[in-house]
Amino acid sequence: MKPQIPDDYLEDFEELNDSPLMSMDKIEWWLLKHSDIHAEIVSYLKEHNVIYTPPPPSYNYESRTEGDVIRPFMLFLDFFHFVNEISESARKEAYFKQEMKEYHRIKHTMPDLKDWLRKNERVFNEGTPEFIVDEYNFHERTGKIWVREEIHDVEFSVDWNLFCFTLYFIKIFNELFCDREILPDRLKIVKANAKRRIEEFLRKEKERKENYVDDDEPPF
Repeated sequence: MKPQIPDDYLEDFEELNDSPLMSMDKIEWWLLKHSDIHAEIVSYLKEHNVIYTPPPPSYNYESRTEGDVIRPFMLFLDFFHFVNEISESARKEAYFKQEMKEYHRIKHTMPDLKDWLRKNERVFNEGTPEFIVDEYNFHERTGKIWVREEIHDVEFSVDWNLFCFTLYFIKIFNELFCDREILPDRLKIVKANAKRRIEEFLRKEKERKENYVDDDEPPF
């Protein structure tokens, strides 16, 4: 049976955006409320051989929806993924706090520093949510992080302190791994893997659009 996307999922979220900072309690409440329908949609798509793939950072959403009548399933799944990334990032903060303590303990010993980079390469490869990347690249510390979801035109702020060790980790890891190239062979592999992931996503998007049937229903 085809699941029904809730009409109010975006309105629900906007109603929570009623203060200078969006709390994690509100974010978790929204995710919990819509988690069942999210699971149903993902399962339904799998039954029809469609595997949902989150878009990479800075992806051109016009390309994702062109010729697709902005399919509601993808709109909802993209927004759920966007909100869930904030929740997951907050939960990872304790890990990054511990890793930064370890970094300061071993940073003057090159063999230990290389081991630390190798250990955290997997975490680095998992990717960083775009709101964290934007804060790292463009914003001064103001006590809050501005977050924007482009396709739904949703904007709000979250507490900077909830992600401060994540930002610190990214700064240090980028300097050591990308700028100083302490592990040059691993850096080449990371870049190649990132390029391959984007190419694979674009290939799947192209196939999905080629199979699209121009009517009000998904092509299955």
